[in-house]
Amino acid sequence: MMLLVGVHDHPSLPHLPLRRSFHMLGFHHFGTFLLFCATVLLIVSSITSPVVNDIPIIRATIGGSGSSLRANFGVFGYCLTQDGQNDACTGTEVGYELPAALAQIASSTGILSDDAQSAIRAVTAALILHPIACGVSFFAFLIAACSDRLGFICASLIAVLAAILALIAMILDLILVIFVRHWFEDNNLDGLVDVDYSYGTWTTVAAFACLFVAVFATLCACIRDRRQRRYKY
Repeated sequence: MMLLVGVHDHPSLPHLPLRRSFHMLGFHHFGTFLLFCATVLLIVSSITSPVVNDIPIIRATIGGSGSSLRANFGVFGYCLTQDGQNDACTGTEVGYELPAALAQIASSTGILSDDAQSAIRAVTAALILHPIACGVSFFAFLIAACSDRLGFICASLIAVLAAILALIAMILDLILVIFVRHWFEDNNLDGLVDVDYSYGTWTTVAAFACLFVAVFATLCACIRDRRQRRYKY
């Protein structure tokens, strides 16, 4: 009877190594997949207005007297839309000031000074960290995709740097929104200005989350691979 059981189970034995290989492959490249996702998300964050007008980091809308003006702020500039048409975008540049239409409203309330504009220019100039974080994340992805064991450690360390850069970029997005809200929403003329987060901010948040998990996923892949090799030999 024991012989029959052994014969019955024998055909399934060759499938065990193959099944284990697929399992290990999926586990190892989970961190790699997260690094790829983070790279794509940071690309989206980097091509915000004025590169792609419909993907801003923050959006400010001015309404009143039967007309409206929408300002989409991105990494390299902004776009203005009057009454839903006639888009006017700045050229791509590192660091910019608020549009003249918004600055005029702020000046009329006495809350926008030269120091405030300088602070906004400094914050918008630091938004260059979005494409930098994207490049570092892509580098970590390449290493993780082409590496084994020690390569995963290198990918994990580079992912830490990418996560830090993405975190700083995310904080800058939040700071920019807080600044604009403070000046144009809390102290505007009869509540004419509405400022809110938009797609570019949320893609940066999602990219940071992916990078944060990828750091530990790639490191765990290295540790697990080392244990598997030790068990095998």
